Amino acid sequence: MKSDEYAAVAGRVEGLAAETGGTQTSGHSGEGGSGKVNYKYLVVLFALLLLIIAASFYLEKSVNRTEPSNKCADGTLINKCSATLPMYCMNGELVEKASLCGCPDDYAVNGSRCLRVQRCEDGTLYGKCSDKVPLFCRIGQLIPKASVCGCPKDYLKIEENCEKIKKCRDGTIYANCSENLPLYCKDGMLVNDSLTCGCPEGYIVMGDTCVSPYGGNPAERILPYTFKGKTAALKIAVHENLKQYLAKLPRVYYCNPKCPTPQQLEMRYLEDDKQKPELLNLVDKIKALTDDPVDQVRIAISLVQNIPYDTESAEAGNLTNRYPYEVLFDQKGVCGEKSRLLAFILREIGYGVYLLDYEKEDHMAVALKCPVEYAQYSYNGTGYCFLETTRVSILTDNTGEYSSEGGKLETIPTLLTVSDGVEFPAKGEYTDAQDWIVLNARAASSGGILGSEDYKRWKEIKDKYGIPTIKSGNSA
Repeated sequence: MKSDEYAAVAGRVEGLAAETGGTQTSGHSGEGGSGKVNYKYLVVLFALLLLIIAASFYLEKSVNRTEPSNKCADGTLINKCSATLPMYCMNGELVEKASLCGCPDDYAVNGSRCLRVQRCEDGTLYGKCSDKVPLFCRIGQLIPKASVCGCPKDYLKIEENCEKIKKCRDGTIYANCSENLPLYCKDGMLVNDSLTCGCPEGYIVMGDTCVSPYGGNPAERILPYTFKGKTAALKIAVHENLKQYLAKLPRVYYCNPKCPTPQQLEMRYLEDDKQKPELLNLVDKIKALTDDPVDQVRIAISLVQNIPYDTESAEAGNLTNRYPYEVLFDQKGVCGEKSRLLAFILREIGYGVYLLDYEKEDHMAVALKCPVEYAQYSYNGTGYCFLETTRVSILTDNTGEYSSEGGKLETIPTLLTVSDGVEFPAKGEYTDAQDWIVLNARAASSGGILGSEDYKRWKEIKDKYGIPTIKSGNSA
């Protein structure tokens, strides 16, 4: 109690005492009894004073007492997990309770506590395989352990390490025969070794090579192409007997009882086992020009596009549905025939390739699997880049005319899968094709005249792909 309150109580007691002191004791009279004090009243007043003081202390303590809190010191509500894991607010105090509240990142629950997770320098947990196979995290150190972690694709386990499997350019492992007999992979080079690998069915062993059963005096065909602005040519041997064999194969089909699908009808032209070794020989010649599969595709596209279109047969309606080998032998073909030849080559290089069948326009083209942002068609997240084969054009450019009558492709084609291989990075071709389309439209709207910068870019693209033109102009 405050001092003034004590003083007030004491003053009150003294006042009462003074009043009591002036009162005479009952039962006495005369002068001698008038000065005596009534001690009974003093005792009562003193007891009352003690009671008042005690009550004051109790009241003061009650006033100063704080209400019980429903939170812990960090503001967490009672019976809740703190933001600072693994702390838990219990009866107003923060206690560790990892089994209920969990642990921060890189910590693991250990009873009610959290223990720091131990990792190697690349973040791999102790006792686990790293993403960098075959590394294993052992007591803080990354060590090779191929017996536990294995090896990446195209790597071979040698004790606890991984060594890259050495291959020739066609994917044949060192010291093994290629699928394209009689080639053998020797120290990174494909060499003829018919004694070790044998020959394709029907071919005859002659020294290290294989001789075609279709005659020992083959004819020669020259296949021109343009690659990065430079024109070159491939020479191949062709055989009259093989041409005659393919020409006699029936082009009709029978439903017995079920009819073949359009894809099955097209694939029979690609899978003939007699022409396949000769076509693979052409693929090998293309692969020998460069080790880069992307550039192999570019050469193959130009090579097939530069095979003349068989205008005479198309206009006369005298189409024989040539096999791909026949296109090479005859040095000409129509849309479907040239498209099958290119599809075969691109499949053997390893890319996703498809035939595009435009039923209404009676036309066929090729599609390469490519990023969706450069594709003319897409399905289920896969992009398909358009590729015309009847004339020299740029991959992804589907705005040109597909026939001598000036026809344009307007319908959605049927997609026939030849091979679901890898994706072709078509960014460069797409950029060139878009510029080519814009520049030609600009020239057409100005009477064939382009500004100097536009003409420079137009000629750059023209020369890069070897695109033939009838006439052009510039204002320079």
